[in-house]
Amino acid sequence: MDTQTSHQPTKRVEDDYLLRGTGRYMADAPLPGQTYACFVRSQHACADIKSIDAKAALAIKGVIAVITAADIKAANVGNLSQHPPVAGRGGTKLIMPVRPALAGDRVRHTGEAVAMVIGETFAAAQDGAEAVEVDYAPVDAVFDLRDAVKPGAPQVWPEAPGNIAVDWAGLAANPDETAAKVDEIMKSADLTLSNDVPALPVPQGWGLGFHLMGVDLPAMRSAGTGDWAGIFNTYYWIDRSAGVGAAVMTQVLPFFDDAIVQTLMEFETAVYAQVRSAAAA
Repeated sequence: MDTQTSHQPTKRVEDDYLLRGTGRYMADAPLPGQTYACFVRSQHACADIKSIDAKAALAIKGVIAVITAADIKAANVGNLSQHPPVAGRGGTKLIMPVRPALAGDRVRHTGEAVAMVIGETFAAAQDGAEAVEVDYAPVDAVFDLRDAVKPGAPQVWPEAPGNIAVDWAGLAANPDETAAKVDEIMKSADLTLSNDVPALPVPQGWGLGFHLMGVDLPAMRSAGTGDWAGIFNTYYWIDRSAGVGAAVMTQVLPFFDDAIVQTLMEFETAVYAQVRSAAAA
């Protein structure tokens, strides 16, 4: 393991073939009978969908179909929200509202998909998407997590009163004491986003989500570490104070299986032991 490259430029391996024009993309390998999709997305942060009119889109040459939430429901497509069960304080359960692939009655963020246009060509699909007419009724939205949990804040999901999905105490020995210091911890955390982070090249509207550690874990990560865990057993953390960043992915065991959790803890302990050993050498 290379422990000497923290905060140093990383040599890119993809530039050579991209600059020579030899990169290969999906558009370079079309299949016979291939069709293309383009999504109609909300320009509102929160709004009720009054109606969707696809007649003009369907009249465009090359447009095959316009799919909406009604079609998704008729096809019995299930909930996109999938998360391991997390127990909150007092044994409360994680609230997981139903999130369809296409918004039906309401959109809850800018860019949420409300329709998908299928075309014989991408140009046809794009023209069709631009022709779909959606009638919205904007409603109050909330844009800051701190504002979202204040009394009287607009409710994102009716199933989650107070916009709280679960009150999880975390790994801290005294979670209430840690919670009281959260503003101090956030101010002290030096979390920046490098230009090398793969993300959409847009000026705004995207971000990097973390849990932020409020305490040191003995022999493991330190306070201020940003970490994340996702479905399909994907885990990563960035500990700037220790100069450690790691990502672990596996599909050998079920998501959040006890053996996975134990293995991850053993892996992280071994990583920090090696880093500290190298630093002391």
